[in-house]
Amino acid sequence: MSKSLEIPRDRENLCLMTSKYEPSLARRSIRLRAFDYTSAGYYFVTTNVVSHAPALGVVDSDGCRLTAAGELVQAAWTALPDRFEYMSTDAFSVQPDHVHAIVVLNAGATASLGTVMRAFKSISARSVNEDLGRHGQRLWQRNFYERVIRNERELVKVRNYVRFNWMKSLEHSGGPEV
Repeated sequence: MSKSLEIPRDRENLCLMTSKYEPSLARRSIRLRAFDYTSAGYYFVTTNVVSHAPALGVVDSDGCRLTAAGELVQAAWTALPDRFEYMSTDAFSVQPDHVHAIVVLNAGATASLGTVMRAFKSISARSVNEDLGRHGQRLWQRNFYERVIRNERELVKVRNYVRFNWMKSLEHSGGPEV
């Protein structure tokens, strides 16, 4: 006769129970399994501010007016190609609570898309924290959205999305018609 497995409900026991790697509890990756993210190509990325706080700017009928934090985020993005030899940037947009961008990895890239995004998020968070006189606080949500851009038509469509996405904020907030 087998005993039934009793699952502990308190936090202390849960921590003990999950101290070993358990695939059923692991965070699921949203990346393509067999895809090489160092491959030359165009990648559409979006990363969000923690709790979707509108820390980076304010949208009005002229676009997104950046806060000091938004300007630091933009500067961190602009400096990325200096850090990664085979990487360049394409369209880029800072929104009040997120960033949209197109990353271009060129032939010979040794850094993956994940490495580029980790560097961006780390550098920009440190800059913003330093500017605000704080240390170690999270600016970005843990992950980021990515999409491999597969052809010229999709590239044009994504560029337009990045360029004009701020208008959606006006529609959702009931702001002025554009």
